[in-house]
Amino acid sequence: MGFRKQSDKIDQALSSWITRAWTFQEYELSTRVLYFGKSRIHFACPKRTWIEGGHCRENLKFEQAFIHHILDFEAGAIDKEELYSYWRALLERYGDRKCTYASDRLPALSGIAKLMADAIVDTYIAGMWKGALAAGLLWSYAESPKHNGLEQHLQACSASVLPSWTWVAQSKHFTHGHSLFWIADDEDMKTECKRLYTSRAVSERTLNAFGGAKNALLSVKGGQTRQLTTALERVDVSQPRQAWKAALNTTTTVWIELDYTVHHTLKSLQVDFKMVMIASVTGLASPNQESIQDGDSSSEISSTDSGESNLRSEDDCRHAWGLLLHPAQTSGRFHRVGLFTVRAERVGGLILFDGCDLEDLEIV
Repeated sequence: MGFRKQSDKIDQALSSWITRAWTFQEYELSTRVLYFGKSRIHFACPKRTWIEGGHCRENLKFEQAFIHHILDFEAGAIDKEELYSYWRALLERYGDRKCTYASDRLPALSGIAKLMADAIVDTYIAGMWKGALAAGLLWSYAESPKHNGLEQHLQACSASVLPSWTWVAQSKHFTHGHSLFWIADDEDMKTECKRLYTSRAVSERTLNAFGGAKNALLSVKGGQTRQLTTALERVDVSQPRQAWKAALNTTTTVWIELDYTVHHTLKSLQVDFKMVMIASVTGLASPNQESIQDGDSSSEISSTDSGESNLRSEDDCRHAWGLLLHPAQTSGRFHRVGLFTVRAERVGGLILFDGCDLEDLEIV
């Protein structure tokens, strides 16, 4: 029986139907599916899957198809934040699907996006939702990025009609969250710039509001920025993800994931990027929480000259995260080149950006 189940999975995995982007929403929006494997026909409904030849098995995975989450939301079984979370999980499954043309990545997902937009009444642009934009920007690669080196990455960004700040432009599998930092509760996320919004020009060829990302811009108004010119140190050369860190001083470390691949023989890297803080989440315990004990070092920022320690404010106990940017060819515009996190340790988190310049930026 175990061999038969494994054989069924292999038959499905070898089918081109399960690898293509255009067939993804056929599965995610259907309550029943009939599809061809490599050598057998499969029929799936929410409870069972029948395979040609008479074999039948429980189908727990099919119950997680996205159409069921939309129906649960409309029935009041889950809230909007949960549906946004399911959307990001959906994108992770979609990330491995293949497209002949990169411009097809959004149109192949547009049916799902339209149904979700109708359900939650939210604005959709370039694979992200206005109501969860900050969380949607927190994506990173689950494996080595496709571009080798910064120069190739910037050339690809300049040549592409798809924006660098969204997962849509990436053909590799990606994930939301950070390998060195994970946001467990989106409701706790706080946007740290005055305004964060997107705009786009819908493709003239399709006129599909859910399938276009041409010339889409991410605008950051009143964003706190710092220049990062410190040498980066590779975190773990054995990992495919491009995880790095930059020690700004003896107390503050910036944790980084790059959107491009650096050769594995390089253990350090000199950069000149702009950091723009996008949002924050709870890091260290707030001084108002009962869990803080007298003398707990996590509740201290620093010591004054008199030796008295200052308690952190609630905002000082939050991790900060944002985007790494490199100037684009057009003056005043930038390409995304990575993601950064500054933990709320000692003088990290939001404290790192105290007194920094406020800038209006456009990311293409």
